[in-house]
Amino acid sequence: MPEILAPAGSLPALYGALNAGADAVYVGADKFSARAYAENPSSQEICEALDYAHLFNKKIYLALNTLIKDSEFKDALKVIEPLYLYGLDGIIIQDIGLISVMKDFYPDLPLHASTQMAVTSVAGARYLKDLGMSRIVLARELSMKEISDITKDGREYGYETECFVHGAMCYSYSGCCLFSSMAGGRSGNRGRCAGPCRKPYSVYGDMDSALKGRNGSDYYPLSMRDMCVIGYIGDMADAGVDSLKIEGRMKAPEYAAGVSGIYKNALLKYESGNLNKSDIKKYENDLRQLYIRSKVGTGYLYEYNGPDMLTLDNPSYSSIANDNESRLKSEIKSEYIDKNLKLDIDMTVSVKTGEALSLSVKSGECEVTGTGSICDRALKNPTDNETIRKQMMKTGNTVFNVASLDIKNDLGSFVPVGALNSIRRDVLDELYDKLIKAYHRENNTDTDSLYEKKSGELYYVKNIEDHLPVFSISNALQLKAFMDAGPEGMIRADIFSDVYDSELMDVFINDGGRLILALPPVVRQKNVSLIKDRLKELVLRFDDAVYGIDAKGYDGLYIAEGYIDRFRIFTSGSVYVFNRFAEHFINERGYISKASYEKNKKELSLKGVCERAVSLYGFIPMMISAGCVIKTSDRCDKDKDIIYLKDESGRIFPVKPCHELCHNVIYNNVPQVLFSKVRDIGDKYDYFFIDFTVEDYDETYRILKIIKDNYDESGIMSLSVIKLFEDNRFTLGHYNRGVM
Repeated sequence: MPEILAPAGSLPALYGALNAGADAVYVGADKFSARAYAENPSSQEICEALDYAHLFNKKIYLALNTLIKDSEFKDALKVIEPLYLYGLDGIIIQDIGLISVMKDFYPDLPLHASTQMAVTSVAGARYLKDLGMSRIVLARELSMKEISDITKDGREYGYETECFVHGAMCYSYSGCCLFSSMAGGRSGNRGRCAGPCRKPYSVYGDMDSALKGRNGSDYYPLSMRDMCVIGYIGDMADAGVDSLKIEGRMKAPEYAAGVSGIYKNALLKYESGNLNKSDIKKYENDLRQLYIRSKVGTGYLYEYNGPDMLTLDNPSYSSIANDNESRLKSEIKSEYIDKNLKLDIDMTVSVKTGEALSLSVKSGECEVTGTGSICDRALKNPTDNETIRKQMMKTGNTVFNVASLDIKNDLGSFVPVGALNSIRRDVLDELYDKLIKAYHRENNTDTDSLYEKKSGELYYVKNIEDHLPVFSISNALQLKAFMDAGPEGMIRADIFSDVYDSELMDVFINDGGRLILALPPVVRQKNVSLIKDRLKELVLRFDDAVYGIDAKGYDGLYIAEGYIDRFRIFTSGSVYVFNRFAEHFINERGYISKASYEKNKKELSLKGVCERAVSLYGFIPMMISAGCVIKTSDRCDKDKDIIYLKDESGRIFPVKPCHELCHNVIYNNVPQVLFSKVRDIGDKYDYFFIDFTVEDYDETYRILKIIKDNYDESGIMSLSVIKLFEDNRFTLGHYNRGVM
């Protein structure tokens, strides 16, 4: 039966969820959690909760699923240490640098690949399993069939799957969203998302005609309905999913406890064959009382995209605010939050003259026996069974409940009440210690010394002397602009781009041009064969002209590694390289890392531990979504190459649909331009990327011509930003501010 995994954004939520029936909870520490604004418990509180959970064969996972800066890396390892010693059951993790060293510091700690790693196929799951991950938290955008296929592979390949079944949904694939970071300064990758997908936008088919929005009423084309699959929980169970996850670490304890209990009860009924439509209707009604968005759906399990999946008119939560809601929440609070579980134990007491007072207590396979002083023969009033029973049942504030009591009393002995109480306390304390310490670990590793040792193994690589630029080209018109402007450099293009069908591509190749074949940012399970076949076709066609393959996610990396003996492998997109340990991992695998858009000047200026690339120009991709803005606002005939979102402040964000694989990319409203910063950071990088995405022919040609005219032999582009971009229509991104 699948595990019910509940959110615990606070201590009451943690205990409430466990008490209500959750098999496990996931909780953030006071640092490095993807819910930085939750009331995350302290380390000591989590340790105490671990002991409590383990008494009832339940589990606690630590969500340490943000990107880690170099300055924070040691602290992140230290956060884990006390919880590891107390038997932490697993860690949900995103940072590839942290993943790469976990087995050195905490060798037997199960690692769960966060949904922030955007795994959407068997390929990505296998890649991360090979890195030591025992469980993959699958992307929320997957269909039921894709989930079933990946889970089936997990059984054979040796990894578990975890899927969201209830709660809020992001518009973007998790880990592929920089919208809050770039537009609002709060990074979702650092647990501080400001929720730009819950804001109103107007949708434009072109810059003169609005499709939807701001015509008298607000319009929310990015606001996903909450997920609720209580009526389809059997499909998840039948697919073999190992863990059913409830979203909501920012929500109240009553939500965590109530939703956990409902899903657990539904699952138990399904497993026993007793779940019926009336049960589901009641569960759905109860879930509506527990703080749910105005509209709900089943996510992407049974439909792919469209307006029915969004709360277009109102993205906020709606409280029903009636007597039933108040009564339900009050019941949850009194039953699960205000009182804890009790562990049933079996007691055997022996009172016999001339023998030591004896008490044996058993819980499951764990048994403890204690002895007291010798029992004397009673002179007047022998100790009767009721007296013994009364004292043994006084478990008070302990976690124990006496389920059975076997009294072996010769009825002729006298035992002081104090002796009965004393042996009860001592034996219960010993049983408690024995039960919890079965989960505790020893760690003989000196974390500080090992960290210094591992840090000392990181060596800087020598950058290549000639900085050959890489031009990302999105379509045939941009390719024409490139050929007309005539700059020197490699071309990088998505494998499904029409540039490969252009005669100009043959001209470029015949002139000695080199190519980087870019895999899609998302490799869905249903599209793996299509992507593999297309990549193979292009490799065969262009052969020696291929310089490398760009993999923008872990699914793509698994595919790209099949060519690592022939081509250079670039990493970008959701393969975030945020610290030196991540760079070391990249270097050991023989990859080339493209710098994260969320790094500042100081971080970009550090010497590299691997070959590196940096983007000097381009509209930053802020969201990659399985949703379709076109279909939501009008209808998608796959004939639009670009549309636009306009926010409340008037900023206009281009949206490019990928019709071949059916996903949308939302770009920033202005390009990031770092040409003026090349003299500060350029010598730390081997490749300069100039990324064209939404530009037309004229703009592409203008920029390329200026690059050509200002590129000198050293590779330093001494360009005037004022000359290149008029009216300050550009951004430096996080170059000056960075992310918290």
